[in-house]
Amino acid sequence: MTGLIVPAGDPRALGEAIGTLLADPARVEAMGRAAARRWARAFTAERMVRETEDVYRAALARVPAGARVGAAAMPERHAAP
Repeated sequence: MTGLIVPAGDPRALGEAIGTLLADPARVEAMGRAAARRWARAFTAERMVRETEDVYRAALARVPAGARVGAAAMPERHAAP
């Protein structure tokens, strides 16, 4: 677990969650370590770049061979000004 979830607009639940964490420093430390592992696995710049490249590759794979790609191939109503 990397955090606690409380209902939006519920200050009592938020206060209870904060109190729970303040009373258990070992839990806070474990949650911090879990959060760091999750970030390293899911939110790095390298992963973002790799997944963006995958989206572009998949889109280009659907373009018929010999088709023009780019602004020059776009219909007039979609062309950049």
